[in-house]
Amino acid sequence: MEIIETLEGKQHVSDRKFLFFGSDPHSNINKTIEEFILKFEQLTVDLSFIFDQLMEFQQFITTNENVQFVLFIDDRCGFDMISSLQDIVQVDSIHIFHESEYQPWSTFYSKIRGGYRIAADFVQILVDEIGYFYEQKSNEYEKLGHMNLANEKRDQIK
Repeated sequence: MEIIETLEGKQHVSDRKFLFFGSDPHSNINKTIEEFILKFEQLTVDLSFIFDQLMEFQQFITTNENVQFVLFIDDRCGFDMISSLQDIVQVDSIHIFHESEYQPWSTFYSKIRGGYRIAADFVQILVDEIGYFYEQKSNEYEKLGHMNLANEKRDQIK
């Protein structure tokens, strides 16, 4: 896994994926995420993935050892699942959508970056994360002479 030091002193991994897991494929948040990914399909292809089957979700994470994942999860997945994800090295951060009431256990783990009750806020975090990814990629693209490509993608996603 290649780690790159940024100007802000933060680290980021050059290969990053954004995964959404929702336990109910017919829920409003699943539909909202699907709409976002379809809208920005050219920008998110090979970056964003939606899962509604737990085994497929976990297998995707564990079989991609050289990738760092930002997870977006429906809170109905529960405490046990969040607990198990916290321990996976490839998981960088976890964002939780609370379709029901806020779950206090969602603040117990260091990789949890936030809990959201409003779908638009949850999707905005996804937009911000992908935008940040493209900002970081612009440094790599600049070395290859493709800086405008990363900047265009970042601007389109925001």
